[in-house]
Amino acid sequence: MKLNTKVKPSKASSLMGAVAGLCFTIFGIVFFITVSQESGFDDGGTVITLFFIIFILFALGITTFSLVNFFSNKGLSVMDVDINHEEITDKTTTTQNSDIESRLAQLEDLKNKKLITDTEYQSKRADILNEL
Repeated sequence: MKLNTKVKPSKASSLMGAVAGLCFTIFGIVFFITVSQESGFDDGGTVITLFFIIFILFALGITTFSLVNFFSNKGLSVMDVDINHEEITDKTTTTQNSDIESRLAQLEDLKNKKLITDTEYQSKRADILNEL
């Protein structure tokens, strides 16, 4: 079974992004107004105007993205994660089987060294096999 999940920023980082985006937007507008009122603005006015329009639009985009994530429960994801559940299950089953095999081998070794009785061996072996 394949699972798909989305990762979105936390409320705290979304709020911080919104505040930063808003500060950049205000900075861009104020700085653009200040620069456009200078006497040498006419020389490179088109390039400067285009730069500030792009700067302000990016700042508004960051602010909007962050505010949507902050105020909505669903939010906008920044990353999609696909998880293949079958691979995880197969690895877990393999690990469990090898663990049981090693425990049975260890139990057999204890019996061969006469550290446990046949009754204890049979009882513990049954317990281990019941875990399957």
